[in-house]
Amino acid sequence: MMIACQPAHLSLPALALLVCSPALGQWSVGPPLLSPPIYPEAETVGEKILLSGAAPTAFQLYDDRTGTWSSLGIGSASHGFGLGMTVVGSKVIITGGVFCCGGVPNTSVTIYDDSTGVLSAGPPVPTARGGVYATTVGTKALFGGSPTATVDIYEEATGTWSTAALSGIAGRATSVGSKAFFGIQNTSSADVYDDATGSWSTMSLPTVISPRGAVSDGSKVLLADTTHVDIYDDATGTWTSTTAPTGRASPRLVVLGSRVLVSGPHSSGSSTIDIDILDMSTGTWTVESSPVQRNGSAAAVLGTRAYFCGGLLGVAPGGWSGDVIVYDDTIGSTYCTPAVAN
Repeated sequence: MMIACQPAHLSLPALALLVCSPALGQWSVGPPLLSPPIYPEAETVGEKILLSGAAPTAFQLYDDRTGTWSSLGIGSASHGFGLGMTVVGSKVIITGGVFCCGGVPNTSVTIYDDSTGVLSAGPPVPTARGGVYATTVGTKALFGGSPTATVDIYEEATGTWSTAALSGIAGRATSVGSKAFFGIQNTSSADVYDDATGSWSTMSLPTVISPRGAVSDGSKVLLADTTHVDIYDDATGTWTSTTAPTGRASPRLVVLGSRVLVSGPHSSGSSTIDIDILDMSTGTWTVESSPVQRNGSAAAVLGTRAYFCGGLLGVAPGGWSGDVIVYDDTIGSTYCTPAVAN
């Protein structure tokens, strides 16, 4: 949106106007990873990014204060790929995963405590899962996914597990307020846990079928399939829908200020340089091109910056990358140019 403005500090003719527009995001190359992770996943905890990978280095930690990566090793277990990660307070809870092709899902739990910088083993999760989707409400970490229509709930305050039934096998997960949302595979529905009441319910989604991506901006939940995005407003209890510019096989959604960035391979599975950006304040989409063609990057946010870590390179694609690409979102500031007189 263009806004005509006259900042007082600029020396312009008395009747001159400036045309002001939102500043655009900036791309840059971040500090490279210590080693290229296979099937990377990432979570933000404090001022750090915890990155997992099936091999060769299980956990790498990025400290925003120093701008450096360090290795945490594998901790007490090798989770492989398809693990689930979520943050409860200063701790990242990691469960499940499969090590390499045709492996058996595991029940291992690893806990990273940002207050101590230490990885430790947690009590085993009740259900072994190879494709885990996780979210947090309050002091509870919830983990769902194949092969069972259940969700395992870890109470961080007591270090104990419980299990609840779902209406189907969970796809993606996210949370808003006291509610945790699990999109159900091969359906147009989401199972919702309300931590305030301890109750479960099922909601119908307007357009999304078998959710493949999920995120929350703190007041709204977004569930996405290959092209559609359904948005739940927690304040009004209502759904709206929008269609993303790019069809994606596995969309990854991250929130950066008032924008939601959507990355991931095309619907065909091929890698892409395009990042779809949804402005939550206006409901409009734009498409930006990242510097590198990538498939399967892990994404995490620190402040005004989104970090896209690793992934498969190229069109084929061809090999796992150790690069980090950073998108710095400067929305909220403006740049102004003198209006051209007619």
